[in-house]
Amino acid sequence: MVTIFERGLPTFAFGLLLLAIGIFYALRPDRRLLTPFVALALACLGFGVLGTVMGAASTSLLAGRLPAAEQYVTTLTGLAEALQNLLFALALVILSTLVLAIGTLRAALAAGPEPR
Repeated sequence: MVTIFERGLPTFAFGLLLLAIGIFYALRPDRRLLTPFVALALACLGFGVLGTVMGAASTSLLAGRLPAAEQYVTTLTGLAEALQNLLFALALVILSTLVLAIGTLRAALAAGPEPR
């Protein structure tokens, strides 16, 4: 049975919220958005890891019930699929952080040069 975590839906939802905050920060930099950004980034990564671990556990349980000839291929395929959750979470966090960096750069340029 594939759970909602293994399908990556929470990772996707939190990743979209994270990207939205990153875009909003890029358009209108506000320090108050940094705390929710960090919290959502951690949640997105956490759900990615959770989906990966649950997928690996499901794969291990299934492979143990199969004939020995099918276990190797099934295990490798299942682990590769489980790792997609983590890959997806990392991609969303990196993309969102790059968008946030644009807002940080805009805020720094708007502040002008530092006094000497």
